[in-house]
Amino acid sequence: MSTASSAAETLPTELHDALHGAYRDYAEAATSRYSSGRTEAGARLADLAAHARGSGWPFAVLAAACGVSGERLRQITQQYGTGAPPSPAVPVPHYVRPGRSPRPAPKTRPHLSEEQARLLRELAPLAAENTGSHAPDSPARRASDELTALIRSHHERGVIWQELSDATRPWTRWPIPAEDLEKLRALESDGAETSMPPALRVSGLRQRVSRAAR
Repeated sequence: MSTASSAAETLPTELHDALHGAYRDYAEAATSRYSSGRTEAGARLADLAAHARGSGWPFAVLAAACGVSGERLRQITQQYGTGAPPSPAVPVPHYVRPGRSPRPAPKTRPHLSEEQARLLRELAPLAAENTGSHAPDSPARRASDELTALIRSHHERGVIWQELSDATRPWTRWPIPAEDLEKLRALESDGAETSMPPALRVSGLRQRVSRAAR
């Protein structure tokens, strides 16, 4: 958030206008040959800023109403401040730091429903038999084309490759319990055979979708 937007959102209108006007007078007086006018205008601005600082307002927020940096307003306050209350009096409420914006809720990753996973499970064994030599109207070719279209559609909406591959396992419960998947993947990573191997692994699914996109 910029300093200007912070001031616009948090400074009371009367205080904002008073600071803006005081700095305008100071800037005009600063170009004058008469140092007394510059000193008086600087004192009015400095005393107003100091009064607001006493109520907790940050220099950066106050300075945005003047169109200068917080450091510049701090320097003016130190140079010209008299310690007197601002005149005319300007109501300055106590500064309350804005609360942080709540963090956006984490995105929920899409998952396959049981029916979607069942269809992939049923199509996968026959689709895996399609080697490219089957006729276009053969059951294996039709199953392969349908499976590829489903895989691509689910992945485009955010379902990860691993879940799509797991859906081609001969599962009896969906989603497959996490502890069962962990054991299966550990065995498979060691090259061991399992009771629920995926009909199509992640690499195979990627290749299918890649070929279909050509």
